[in-house]
Amino acid sequence: MTFFETLSKLMSKNKISIKQLAETLNIDESEIQSWKDNHTVPDIQVLMLLSDYFYCSVDYLIGHKTKRKVKEISDKPKRSINVEDYTADQREEITLWSNILKEWEDYCIDKPSKTQATKDFATIVALKYPDIQVSTDILYRKKRALKKYGICGLIDLRGGHNKNRCSIPTVAWEIFLDFYNNLVYYDKMKCYNLTVDAIEKVRPDLLPLPSYNTFIRKLKKELHSDNKIISDK
Repeated sequence: MTFFETLSKLMSKNKISIKQLAETLNIDESEIQSWKDNHTVPDIQVLMLLSDYFYCSVDYLIGHKTKRKVKEISDKPKRSINVEDYTADQREEITLWSNILKEWEDYCIDKPSKTQATKDFATIVALKYPDIQVSTDILYRKKRALKKYGICGLIDLRGGHNKNRCSIPTVAWEIFLDFYNNLVYYDKMKCYNLTVDAIEKVRPDLLPLPSYNTFIRKLKKELHSDNKIISDK
């Protein structure tokens, strides 16, 4: 069941119209209609509002269903699901990966080989979102994290919610700068990918690394402090 099908079911059960829902969420009716037409999932803030409004979990809204034994809950790492605990970038990442995982599921439905379909889908997503790292391994890793932690599993929360501190491990940042400073003929995305490869070999416990955009924001901030200018390449 898609997100909008679940939402429609809830609206019908509670006799809520699109107009009434739009007024409740303080958004345009066209935005709600776009969830159906474009097969998209709203951002985490809207999902949390819907969750509170319909008295259901966010996992249920996005079609994620798991069976958990009570005795196992205390053994699992705890992750907060409060929106205010996350930065704007983290909320954006949750929304992005929620959409990608749903698109992946839909893409594989009618394919004879899910393995090949997943490889093809990873290629499509990599082209669609050139600023994020996507592979079949990452797709499955994100899916497992979603199953284990819920939506907060879609971001890396190692080190807690330090909103004003950089989440890039020091060793990863040093490796990235080494590539950036010494391999000037590579673009920044290539430097990021080389960094991920290097970390996978020397410190796999640090994976997955923060996003490419996180590295670039830190790079621009540091170079700006040195009065240097870099391109967006």
